[in-house]
Amino acid sequence: MTADQVRALLVDGGCVVDVRPAADFAAGHIPGAISIPLRDQFASWLGWLLPDDLPLAFIAAEGQDLDDILWQAYKIGYERLAGHLAGGMAAWLAAGGGQRHTAFVTAEHAPAGPYLDVRQRSEYAAGHVAGSVHIELGDLTAHSRGYDPGRAARPRPRRPQL
Repeated sequence: MTADQVRALLVDGGCVVDVRPAADFAAGHIPGAISIPLRDQFASWLGWLLPDDLPLAFIAAEGQDLDDILWQAYKIGYERLAGHLAGGMAAWLAAGGGQRHTAFVTAEHAPAGPYLDVRQRSEYAAGHVAGSVHIELGDLTAHSRGYDPGRAARPRPRRPQL
């Protein structure tokens, strides 16, 4: 896909899934993109975060396996896969696309919480911010009953300002 095609997909209500490593996403990403790094848990996170009827485009780093990305999405029922941004972030920026930056803080440098850690059990066990509350993302809805829905995380991304 070209940058213009990705921009049109976003305007029409689709979503960009950025599968690059989290540090790359933090350094610069397409406004409105969702970060789901390509790793063993990719399909689980995709299923937890985005509805399966949402048109998706992917942005990957050089060398990431596009067939693996598509296979993981297809195997859990995602069929509205528009493609991937040819040339990645460099192509997006060259076409005049904006970018956002996200602070990337490691557990040992995190300011005082409280924190909600939504990673899987094995990830949490491998290291987490002291005092954080652990609820896997897939279980979050069940645990959120009784909370103000206006303050709950939304599973569908807002339309970005392009």
